[in-house]
Amino acid sequence: MKNDMIFIPICLAVDDLNWLLSAKILIIIPAYNEEKNILKTYTKIQDFNNQNGTNYDVIVINDCSTDKTLKICKENNYPYLSCCR
Repeated sequence: MKNDMIFIPICLAVDDLNWLLSAKILIIIPAYNEEKNILKTYTKIQDFNNQNGTNYDVIVINDCSTDKTLKICKENNYPYLSCCR
């Protein structure tokens, strides 16, 4: 792992996020049939960035969703990878 990258699972609860504000963060959002949640999730991450100036990148990993998850990602220009088995 490179010294300048920190990987933290999105579900990890951290009490003090101030140390993250200076780091380059890669947020990976796994998505399978998440059309009801993906817009809200991505928006919350953007809102956090706007309030705190966090240096981050976001990638949505679409795992062969059969709903509109991929369409929503494309319509909103979210960076995504589409993984199919």
